Amino acid sequence: MNEVDLTRYRYTSADLESLPPSRLRAGDLLASAGPPGTARHAADRVIAVDWAGWSRFWGADTWRVRYRSPWGEQEFVNPDTMHVHRVRRDVT
Repeated sequence: MNEVDLTRYRYTSADLESLPPSRLRAGDLLASAGPPGTARHAADRVIAVDWAGWSRFWGADTWRVRYRSPWGEQEFVNPDTMHVHRVRRDVT
């Protein structure tokens, strides 16, 4: 792994917390899994979170989360019953 990868994948599972997407706020660091076998996580800054509507499929409210990654702005829609991972506030 090169130096850039080491700075990007600097968090471990002990640094993360699980929470519903509705509890994310702009500026939070949203964690995603690092390279296979490393048990490390990258963190992308959340830009915006808003309600995306009721999902009959999930049977729950859904939330749209926009975040900034090295590949530009990305987004996903998640039911509020499916938790996401955020870098704990006491770590950042």
